[in-house]
Amino acid sequence: MNDEQVTRTFVAAVGLLLVVLVGLDLNGSSLAELNGAPSKDPGVVWGKPRSIRADEYLVETPIAVSSARLGFPRNSYIGLTDTSQIASAHGGPSWTWAEIFKPQDWGYLFLGPARGLAVHWWMPFFVSLLGCFWLFRVLRLKPLVAVPLAAVSTFTPYAGWWSAPSPAIVVGFATLTAAALLQARQSPTRWGAVLVGIGAGWCAAAFMFTLYPPWQISVGLVLGALVVAELWEYRDSFKFSLLSTVVALAVAVPAVFLWFSSNRQAIAATLATYYPGHRISSSGEATLAWLMDAPLNPLLATSRGATLSPDLAAGHAGVNLSEVSASWLPLPALIAVLLVAVAGKWFPTKAIHQPSISPRWLPVCAVSAAFVVLFSWATLPLPAWTGAVLLQHVPGGRVQVGTGLAMVILIALLIRDREAKDVDRSVAWVLSVVGVLLTMATTLWAANSLPWNREGVAPWALLLGGLVALGFVLSAFQKFRVISLVGLACFAFVSWSLINPLYRGIGNLNRSPITKFTEEFAHSHPGSRAIVFGYFNAVALVRAGGIETISGVTFYPDAARMNRLAPSQERLWNNYVQFRWKSRPGNGGVSIQQVHGTVMDLYTDPCDAEWRTLRANLVASDEPLACPCLQPVGLRQDGRVRLWFYQRV
Repeated sequence: MNDEQVTRTFVAAVGLLLVVLVGLDLNGSSLAELNGAPSKDPGVVWGKPRSIRADEYLVETPIAVSSARLGFPRNSYIGLTDTSQIASAHGGPSWTWAEIFKPQDWGYLFLGPARGLAVHWWMPFFVSLLGCFWLFRVLRLKPLVAVPLAAVSTFTPYAGWWSAPSPAIVVGFATLTAAALLQARQSPTRWGAVLVGIGAGWCAAAFMFTLYPPWQISVGLVLGALVVAELWEYRDSFKFSLLSTVVALAVAVPAVFLWFSSNRQAIAATLATYYPGHRISSSGEATLAWLMDAPLNPLLATSRGATLSPDLAAGHAGVNLSEVSASWLPLPALIAVLLVAVAGKWFPTKAIHQPSISPRWLPVCAVSAAFVVLFSWATLPLPAWTGAVLLQHVPGGRVQVGTGLAMVILIALLIRDREAKDVDRSVAWVLSVVGVLLTMATTLWAANSLPWNREGVAPWALLLGGLVALGFVLSAFQKFRVISLVGLACFAFVSWSLINPLYRGIGNLNRSPITKFTEEFAHSHPGSRAIVFGYFNAVALVRAGGIETISGVTFYPDAARMNRLAPSQERLWNNYVQFRWKSRPGNGGVSIQQVHGTVMDLYTDPCDAEWRTLRANLVASDEPLACPCLQPVGLRQDGRVRLWFYQRV
């Protein structure tokens, strides 16, 4: 097949696979964890549900399913606040203009909750595949090289473990924007440049609406450097590129401004919180080993992953598989490929009787500079002023998306203009072997630096590091380029696929006796809200029935209400908080105790007048309640979750 046929086949295959996965009602959710018996859940088709994915199955997915059953409201009580769903990263889909820029939500709007989850789950990875592929094609790489590089950029360990939003959706919209702006320089007509600019503007707005600044800033810094350098290198066609950029801004800026102006209160409330609003990061916060451990991911996805130490006293607060998973960053291998490219100037092969084509070094230097900035910010104790504008919003443990993408882009830039055959063969092979060996040593060091609790690292971790490095360094050799990158892409895909299960439907969010009960109550008592005294899986099951639930996660506080209820505990409630409610009859107001991080126990009287004003007419509890304002209406059990239900009288 020629290049055009390969491109069409790839795009068609990606689209067809998305349709098939959605049609089969498959996703990668860990909803089987909800009732405490994941091994017995019939929805698990393959793989293992992950309890560490709690943000997904306890927060994001139940809120989305509830929003669908509530009719997609713009605002919904999520916890103790009437929350703007389009101003929250975890917010559910809503019938608002902003959904134009959120294709990951379109399944909920048009296909129902189950297939809506399928679209929401897979869309980020398909957008990333297409965006990265287009970017590498615009950078003049052959389709057979662009396809595996797109897979390596998309199926990273970091993207597998994180969600809400998925890092892949950030990479996808960012690379689509960059590719469109670079494509404009090849536009044959002015109107073609305008159309490309409209597409770039839509992708840029969609990128902004992912609402996760650490990844947006990291990825934006890398791709911004690439676009500026590429446009300067080809400045003879700058006219159409400038036109497309202006059109893109004309599309994206008004959309972002309208979003900001229509959500001023929610944005102000979020910015006023201690976390995440006042979270200011410092340089050097990252653990170097956690940035370098990507080859370990198949190991971490097995039972050994459960042996990471959660001991807060050991200085590893928040340690989990999400925190320690990296994007592909075998630095010695990258340096080896870079040196192979540089060596062509001083050690050309004797078989070449004419000067070889020199790489265009400005894009390489620009992306390298962005990489160095992010990596230095994450690992070095830099002066505070270095992060004063943007980087202070990027915790060191969140740079992996940007640095990993920069790594793959640098490989692409280094191999597009120069072949290893332009370099003396012995020099190229020596550099390659050294790069592989050093990467293996780095992998072993990173593995042994992880906070293992019991088992430690498996012996094959060293081999995994070598295989990843080999895939990258062999890409410098034209003879091995395609096969090495395809092998690396397959390794990345397998590694990524081991993380999450294949799951059919929405499981207990559809069939749970608890969810069915709350769905019936919501239909017979419209406008009612629920309080759940119990853990977060109970909150998720109750909310999924289509009833607003004031227990559980609260994205940002209602300051007036909380100052009235708990005026002396602002440091605890003025945050993104997950409230686990506990009954304390006979005492007004609330009392909050921190469990760990953003998880708080909230003690309150179920009969407090505040909850009546919030129309909390349904009360559920994992223990029987004896309160004068409550009338028992049923007992429902789902696996290990048992709830007594009461109606307020």
